[in-house]
Amino acid sequence: MNESVLGLLYLGVLLLVVKLFEDVFERIRMPPLVGAIIGGIILGKSVLNFVQANTVALFVELGVIMMLFLAGAEEFDIEAIADLRRNKRLLLATFLNWGFGTLLMLFVFSFFIPISLPSLLLFCSILSMSSVAPLARVLKDLGITKSYFVINIFAYALLVEVAGLIGSAVFLQLAIGGSFGALKVINAVFPITLFLIALYSVRKELPKVIIAVEKFIKSREVVLAIIVSFILILGYLGDSVGFNAGVVALFLGYFFSRYLERRPHILERLRGLTYGFFEPMFFGGLGLSVNLVSVRSAPLLAVVIVLTVIVVKISLGYIGGAVLRSEKPFYQAVGSSLKGGVDGALLLSALLLGVISSKLYTMALITILILTTTFAPTLKGLKKITKEKRESIKDVHVLRSYIAWYTQDTPAGEVAKMLPHIIVNEKEKLKPVVEKMAQLGILGAIVTNDVGEAVGTLVLKDVLSLSDREELQVGQAMRKQVVSVDFGTPASELIDLFHKTQIPIIAVLDEKGRVVSTVSERELLIYLTKGSLNVET
Repeated sequence: MNESVLGLLYLGVLLLVVKLFEDVFERIRMPPLVGAIIGGIILGKSVLNFVQANTVALFVELGVIMMLFLAGAEEFDIEAIADLRRNKRLLLATFLNWGFGTLLMLFVFSFFIPISLPSLLLFCSILSMSSVAPLARVLKDLGITKSYFVINIFAYALLVEVAGLIGSAVFLQLAIGGSFGALKVINAVFPITLFLIALYSVRKELPKVIIAVEKFIKSREVVLAIIVSFILILGYLGDSVGFNAGVVALFLGYFFSRYLERRPHILERLRGLTYGFFEPMFFGGLGLSVNLVSVRSAPLLAVVIVLTVIVVKISLGYIGGAVLRSEKPFYQAVGSSLKGGVDGALLLSALLLGVISSKLYTMALITILILTTTFAPTLKGLKKITKEKRESIKDVHVLRSYIAWYTQDTPAGEVAKMLPHIIVNEKEKLKPVVEKMAQLGILGAIVTNDVGEAVGTLVLKDVLSLSDREELQVGQAMRKQVVSVDFGTPASELIDLFHKTQIPIIAVLDEKGRVVSTVSERELLIYLTKGSLNVET
């Protein structure tokens, strides 16, 4: 039968099995990506030998690219991450985690793995780096991506990943050549540096290009196609100079975050394309090349690799957290130890280029599964921390500090009584909801599902420009970003949340997690000045 026709069968079966395993693992409260990789292992040469890895190689690459683009676009506070980039302690912690980790692994593995020094350096560099793709997925599922403490964890893991990517790009070029040399190192590093400088210099221009196109082309599909083309073309350019296309996509996500935040319909289509198709293809594709038979022939080596990586990553991650003066350095250790994103794609590239063997690839992937399965569930403790701890923001204005002190004993539920609020179901028609919001002068509304749980935020400025409001439902135009607090949360925390998230409305939840009210910025201001204002509620 024609190979292209068989490819359709392979893709369909892989997608079905991987999504099934993802759902099963999610139900048993395990990371879904682990289930996806295991589904790929079962379909690959280790068990059924049904799906051939080369038939889905392109989709594996596209999967990590689109995942990281969305992670950059919607999951994290870009301004807060930018504020951390001058933190010298963060840079020192990054060097300790990746640089020293690579050297420690190199020392241990040199006694057990008989390959060339550049190839071994590449192998150690990949295992020493972090991966923000699974970290972003876990934090997104927990709904805590806007917490300042969590942003520190993400920024730390991101820098460790970027350092690992740059180092791995250099080591890959050296491993392909088979030898070291000052000229070879310069030839590997120089084009990457130039590319990053060029990419940074056009960061503000790329969204402007899309905005200019929107003025002449009304079709959303064309705008979506142009965004995806930017991701792919710039990813190709980055890859051609030795820099991973996935991290290029992550940076592009940052650059487009403000643009996409104001166009939830485009963001929703990108989500559906990525999480419905490309993400499972990526994780499932990683499992296809696993060869469990090779592990059975060298069990001692497998144990050495797994234990070394776990001990080095957790211990150096903890030390890095201490360097950052974190109150909970364990979470920095866990966040920087999760793996299964770009590192998996790099391992697969090294395997396909013949730099590492199938045995080493399999052992490395098993290590990734063990690390993620063991430590990802511990991040659930962050949810409790971010609820209990009111985190301070440095360098705030004196007046803002005074207001925070003044409202520290006032529950959010009390502030929520100052103005009328709108809580809408995701299935309601958009047009009447927008008309009601405009009539009441409300800038945002909380969107719920049928059981009263918050699923999104409808922002008035997002939908006023939509020409098809009559046909759309609320759920199709909302942002899938919800900022929520408990009824008794101190009102002083609302100030920080409004400042960090730039969302005009916050959901107030009861003890069962259902939306009972909302608080807007205007409402908070009215509460602070209620002695001089007569507000009708």
